Amino acid sequence: MHLPVLVILVLCSQAQQCMEMYKTAFGKQGNASPKAVGDLVFAYCKTNLKLSSAKSMDELCRPMVRKAEDKMRHFPPNEVVTPELACKSVEELAELFPAHHRAMLEEQERERASPATLVEQEAGALRDALKQSAEKELASWKQGMDREIQARMKSLSAKFDMAIQAAVQNFTRVVRNEFKQLFR
Repeated sequence: MHLPVLVILVLCSQAQQCMEMYKTAFGKQGNASPKAVGDLVFAYCKTNLKLSSAKSMDELCRPMVRKAEDKMRHFPPNEVVTPELACKSVEELAELFPAHHRAMLEEQERERASPATLVEQEAGALRDALKQSAEKELASWKQGMDREIQARMKSLSAKFDMAIQAAVQNFTRVVRNEFKQLFR
């Protein structure tokens, strides 16, 4: 047997085993939502994995479940997962669901952002919020000050008008009295 033929037979065998595992895990329904696959694989693992080990079944099944859940992130949330789809590679899933794949990569980038970048972004958002709040408060104070200054100016103007009128009346009275005394 040639090496390429052997590789193809091994790959076909692995694909068949994968399909059988997911068919058994999905049960009579034959498919599942991406969110449910991890639990179904966990139940499958606990009932079908036969190993003699000091580790608990939970510990033994955890890597298999984690791998299945990681792969399910490549499915749109509303997509129905069949055994055939569950056995596809991540690259094949990216080709099948390109929009979801792009969105998932963007989300991973956000998750991987450094803590310093996250703090910087949060600080920028807080600075902008503080600036808006301060500008709003200052505008409110300015309006109040403008109203108060206008009211004071009107009051002072009225007082000056009355003072000027009183001064004119006094001056007129004094001038009359002086003329009266002059011409008497």
